[in-house]
Amino acid sequence: LLARLWPPRRKFWCPLLMARKNSVCVCGVKAISIIDTLRRAGAQVTVASVEDTLEVTCSRQVKIVADKRIAECTTTTWDLIACPGGMPGAEHLRDSNELKELLTNQKNNQRLYAALWY
Repeated sequence: LLARLWPPRRKFWCPLLMARKNSVCVCGVKAISIIDTLRRAGAQVTVASVEDTLEVTCSRQVKIVADKRIAECTTTTWDLIACPGGMPGAEHLRDSNELKELLTNQKNNQRLYAALWY
């Protein structure tokens, strides 16, 4: 996959979310794995929150500060949108209308999209 994404400095996006109703968001390890791997490869990664705040509390109370809110990302063309897994965070990502629109646009324009779940 990284070979297909080369040359470096392409625009990648990793959406995150805040906890809702006493539940946690995506798994911090999955989010950090995506962000760190792509940045080590030289990619320009934007971490976005699908909630109103930039600080995201992941499972095990790991806190990540997003670069932007999802509303600030909807007009950008992304080379890849990568979604970190984890429950119930994946359900919250599913419920984001902005994210649905962005992922549909990625698919319709034959651009890459991915999810990490293990």
